[in-house]
Amino acid sequence: MTKRNILIILIIIPIIGLMTLFGAALIKTKEPRGGLVVNARFSETSVDEILAPDFTVETLDGQHITLSELQGKLVMIDFWSSWCPPCRIEASQLAKTFNSYEGSDIEFIGIAIWDQKQEVKEFIRFHNVPYINALDNNGMIAIDYGVRGIPEKYFINKNGYIVKKFIGPLDANKLEEILDLLLLESE
Repeated sequence: MTKRNILIILIIIPIIGLMTLFGAALIKTKEPRGGLVVNARFSETSVDEILAPDFTVETLDGQHITLSELQGKLVMIDFWSSWCPPCRIEASQLAKTFNSYEGSDIEFIGIAIWDQKQEVKEFIRFHNVPYINALDNNGMIAIDYGVRGIPEKYFINKNGYIVKKFIGPLDANKLEEILDLLLLESE
């Protein structure tokens, strides 16, 4: 065997193997991506029902909220950013839906990521967002939840388990359908 043949075996074949592996991974991904970090299209993603990672975060109004203290309520966590076009589109829909469930056992928590506090506050004010919002300054909440883009929503049942995950913008009708189903399942 010549040196050239050995070189081909040792270098080119592993490179072809890696490229094949990367190509297969791209084809097998189940989550449609609307962009690099922006989920422009709505879809549901399968989740393992696991206990939601607990966190304590300072809200934009200076209060502290701990997820585990909300056990007994259905919780929707929305990961978003003020600069995200789909987040802007759905903001009024989320606010409308939250207002229609006022007084129920449902809590919304908005977690702004990859953003600046002043821009987040302006977004909340402009879109009249009535529910709890906070800024994930160090990104640990997003990491703990495996957030890969925005917007992403995690639904946590009354026992504290993640039961649904949606990527992309939700409209009010779809969100109400999801909430009603989860409320029905929790009875």
